[in-house]
Amino acid sequence: MTKIYIPIRPNKSTSEINEEEEEEE
Repeated sequence: MTKIYIPIRPNKSTSEINEEEEEEE
């Protein structure tokens, strides 16, 4: 499944946000 997340913090990179938003698998 593709993980779709909204980067709330533009200061962080997508990779870092992806680690935080690890809800769906």
